[in-house]
Amino acid sequence: MNLYLNLETFPEVPATLRALKDRGFVTAILSNGTPEMLAAAVRAAGITPLLDAVLSVEDACCGVAERSSALEDAEPHWTHFPGGSDTRRLT
Repeated sequence: MNLYLNLETFPEVPATLRALKDRGFVTAILSNGTPEMLAAAVRAAGITPLLDAVLSVEDACCGVAERSSALEDAEPHWTHFPGGSDTRRLT
C-alpha cells in the first residue's frame, strides 16, 4: 500500500492539467482510494496546484460493496480539496 503514496504521474499529466486549467476547465481526481492515500499521491506527484478537487468514494459511503455506485447515490456529497485539509459540502 505504501507504493501508492509515491506514485509518479505519466509525463504528460502536469502539462495536460495545466492546459485544461488555462482554458478554464475545473480539474479533479475521482478515485476509490482513501482520502489519505489520494492526498499523499497528489502531493508526491507534484500536481496539487493543478487540481481543483480530489474526490474519494470513501467520502460518500462506508461499505466496500457500495463503492461502485456510491457517488451516484450518496447525499450529501463531500470533497477534499488538495490545498489543505478542509472538507467542503458540494450539495
